[in-house]
Amino acid sequence: MAAAGGATLYTTYQREYILTETAKAEFVGLQQSLHGLQNFTQSSGDGAFIALDKSMFDKMGAALTGQTVTVHSKELDDDIRLTVRSVTLRTEPGRMVARLDLTAADTKRGLAAGLDVEGFLIYAGTTEENSVAQDSPTDAANFKFIPVKVAPQLQYGFLNLRGRQLTSETITAGTLSFLFDKLALKATYRPHFSFSVGSPETITQHFGDNNSGTVELTAMPSPFHFDQWLTVVAPVFTPKGVVLTATLAPTRQAPSAVGVALPDKVNADDLSRARQEVQAKAGVLDGLFSRDVAVTIGRTAFTKLTDQLANTLAGFSISVQGKAISGRLFDKKWRDNILGEGGVFAEIRDAGWIKGRVNFAKPSVVLDQAQGPSLSLPVSASFIAPVHVHFDPLIGGGIGTSIGMQGSASTTLRAWFGTTKFPFEGRTVAVAGPVMSCGLLDIDARTDGKLKIGDGVATVPQFGAKVGVLVGSKPLAPSFIAGAPITMTILPPAKQDERSTARLSVVDGLYASLSLDDFAAEPSSDGYRLSSSFSVVLGNHPFQQPSSEYMERMRKAAIDHWNATMRQSCPNLPSIRIEVGDLEIGPNGEIMKFLRNAWNDITKGPGKNNEVVKLLGRIQAAAGSYDEATKKAANDVGDMARRAFPTDSGIGHAAGELGKSVTIAVTNPVAAVTGFFRQAGRLWR
Repeated sequence: MAAAGGATLYTTYQREYILTETAKAEFVGLQQSLHGLQNFTQSSGDGAFIALDKSMFDKMGAALTGQTVTVHSKELDDDIRLTVRSVTLRTEPGRMVARLDLTAADTKRGLAAGLDVEGFLIYAGTTEENSVAQDSPTDAANFKFIPVKVAPQLQYGFLNLRGRQLTSETITAGTLSFLFDKLALKATYRPHFSFSVGSPETITQHFGDNNSGTVELTAMPSPFHFDQWLTVVAPVFTPKGVVLTATLAPTRQAPSAVGVALPDKVNADDLSRARQEVQAKAGVLDGLFSRDVAVTIGRTAFTKLTDQLANTLAGFSISVQGKAISGRLFDKKWRDNILGEGGVFAEIRDAGWIKGRVNFAKPSVVLDQAQGPSLSLPVSASFIAPVHVHFDPLIGGGIGTSIGMQGSASTTLRAWFGTTKFPFEGRTVAVAGPVMSCGLLDIDARTDGKLKIGDGVATVPQFGAKVGVLVGSKPLAPSFIAGAPITMTILPPAKQDERSTARLSVVDGLYASLSLDDFAAEPSSDGYRLSSSFSVVLGNHPFQQPSSEYMERMRKAAIDHWNATMRQSCPNLPSIRIEVGDLEIGPNGEIMKFLRNAWNDITKGPGKNNEVVKLLGRIQAAAGSYDEATKKAANDVGDMARRAFPTDSGIGHAAGELGKSVTIAVTNPVAAVTGFFRQAGRLWR
């Protein structure tokens, strides 16, 4: 009787459990792949492609090995602990076959049994992952496991009946199906490409004798931001891994799950045709794979993006505004036989008057298969500043006025996408972004004409300044910094209040942490590719995020490394060079008018009467060359001197002598000619 009862119990338990029809499960992956291939063909390179190499899935499988999760069954009032002993993945056209070797253990009764589970991985949509430590969002492609059949690993016989019972309960109670419905294998990628310029910069320049003058300018770029986002459309399962076809757009579409519904019926002919079609077409995707994860921007899409970037750059400019200035642009001395010694100088009184602009014209795109794409950037600059010129004969306050100075220059720069990586506190940090060559804009600024001072007493010739401005002397800010681990939830645990009511609930979750190992950006036959490799670690507790102090240190180190690595060689920056011609002193008649009209300024000058005496003496010495109008003006100056200093005998005497000379010039031409040749030459000194 005992033997018969034992035989009855033995035959109750199966050697293999079918959870899903193989054809139905396989057909899901084939249909997804056909959709992805159709999207790839229709895009004609006008899109992006995320290639998840089989190595990424193998790393996830290796990290799963040895992990244990616990599922609580309310029906059994027991906890079932499932331990992964190994994971084997096989990639084929249109499908990814998975085999899991598990151990199920009953925590209440102390029972254990082995389970061989076979099934397929299918694409289940995308999610945004915990990327607070990154500089832009991180998305993950999710893959669910559809179990097809389960084979218990038991020693058959009466003594192992209790183990068979545990196996049956684990499978028929839906524990495995529940667990696999919650579990998701994830492969991460960065969905965002961006480039922005916007921070002001202070430029310091020197000028004048011994570079003693200093000017500070503020350079403010116009708002510039360029964004592109990836949105996954469909997967293609290939022998090398999985390719996710995607679109590119300037706005983000939120990641979303993809519902998986098994077909009601799959006919053998449909299954065979789908296999053949995927196998025939999947090979065109082989060139997209590189490292663990590779994001390729298709050739057509890349051309469109560079055109969009070029059009955006065509309106980009940098305005330059003066901030502070000290020192004179130039300062010269001169000597004249009538006016005596004097000076002339030029200065910009208010730095706020200095204005300039650097404009970027539409660049041309150069696609070099070896060095990658680059932009040829035509750059021009303009400059304007009102310059105050002061003419000072040193016998009074002098006279001054303003004249405009303006100039321009142009050059051509080159811009490209650069990448670098460096070790930081035991991790690899990758940095990428735009790089621009350094060029010199040597602006040749000139005054807009000769400047006449004092109704023609002196003429300042056109003068100018050559102002050198370096564009690209400092590296642009990186647009991509990756180095902090990416944490993900692989199997979420149930909340405590859900465990008391749910039929099945996950007690302890499963979490993943991905760390960057390698990164590269390079042109490929399909477009332009960014690829990376990762290390994967799994555990039953959430991984701790790096502290804000760590992130600050890492970001600073990344920017320092970027600036040191991507800084381009620049031409030598010359100081501001001032070019001034000789001052032209006007004829005697204009000088006399100036002295007469500016007499009040003259008498408020140095304040020493002997300076006026000297002036009157020099006027007298040149009296022989005066015409009637100049003689009258000279006589007026003498009279004004007497009236201004009525008690000064020296001035009275000099004014009297001047009056006699003017009279001599009228009555004695020989004496006048002799006086003319006594004039000293006018010269700069």
